[in-house]
Amino acid sequence: MSETMAPRIGPEFTIVHAAAHRETLLAALGTCPGDLTLALDDVMEVDSSAVQLLLALRRTLQERGHQLRLTSISRPVHDVLALYRLQWLAD
Repeated sequence: MSETMAPRIGPEFTIVHAAAHRETLLAALGTCPGDLTLALDDVMEVDSSAVQLLLALRRTLQERGHQLRLTSISRPVHDVLALYRLQWLAD
């Protein structure tokens, strides 16, 4: 199965930059023939808008029969996923 590495996100993955990150992720989806890998080690600020984008991205990929893979998860991302009990997103 083919896998694509998405452009890096960071250092802010917040509502302030949500529209720009959404466009970046949509562009990555447009060129993604299979699974999509997203490295999050550059993210130092994260909020619920990031969680919404990740869940929407995952759902879109699943509808296509593919997966979202989160790698190199920073502490702030880990903490927000834990807060929402979504650690499974990082599995």
